[in-house]
Amino acid sequence: MTKDFCNYIKKNSNQIVDFCKKEYKSFFVGIVTTVTFFISPLKQVLFHMIWKEKASVELIIPDSDIMYGKPFSIDVIIFSKSPLSVGQGVLTLIYKQSAFEAKGNTVFDTPETEQVIHPADLKNTTFIPIKKGSHMLIAQLKTKRCVYSDTAIINVTYSTTQPTIKNWSGKWGLSLGNKVGKMDLIENKDGGGTSMLSGTYIAGDERGSISGFRDGSLFVADFISQSQLKKWHSEIEIDYRKEDKYIRIKGTADFSRTFNNSWKQVSKDSFLAYTDLQ
Repeated sequence: MTKDFCNYIKKNSNQIVDFCKKEYKSFFVGIVTTVTFFISPLKQVLFHMIWKEKASVELIIPDSDIMYGKPFSIDVIIFSKSPLSVGQGVLTLIYKQSAFEAKGNTVFDTPETEQVIHPADLKNTTFIPIKKGSHMLIAQLKTKRCVYSDTAIINVTYSTTQPTIKNWSGKWGLSLGNKVGKMDLIENKDGGGTSMLSGTYIAGDERGSISGFRDGSLFVADFISQSQLKKWHSEIEIDYRKEDKYIRIKGTADFSRTFNNSWKQVSKDSFLAYTDLQ
């Protein structure tokens, strides 16, 4: 039997070789076709016929209770919940301008991805609460096929602290030129002699945010209107004693307006901030 088999192989060797060549060629073509399919747009077309794009958007906030005037940052996580990748899209942060003031971008382009992503530019965006109460902040992702969103409810509370000689966080009376009102100041010490200042203010019909610092008796701050069109800049040496029951920050502030996307000083206004100490 072995002899007969060997004779058969010898007699039909050419046909066997041709057969193997054809099968190998078909096998090779099949592999190339498969690889080409998985790296081509046809993969997504077919996959979308089988599955639907399904993404998750998670909005992360530092706390549900945030102090009025205290800046905070957020994070957004985007990932796929199906075998499909999440399509290229636009992420928009939606909020009421009467409740929050945004610093930085609030609209971001997002790439197509099969992995978890955090929009990188979000680290440059902060929000400042400017109205007491409960307010919504929404992260909305819009792709070619779907819209996804996540909502956070933020409870904005007023500071109940009274400024002290060591920490100026709390409520102050304020006068900018002929505009009278108040400011809520938040002081964060950096571990050295300088303390960073932030907060919000209302003076007459003007309202906006505060950013600056104090170093010893030097007070430096920008009061920027909510419209981003007006700014008061003050640099004042404060004269007070530890035994005083109050602090008065009195001097002048440079008043500027925006012209061609840059600040131009218009005038000098009187400046006064005052508070009783705890």
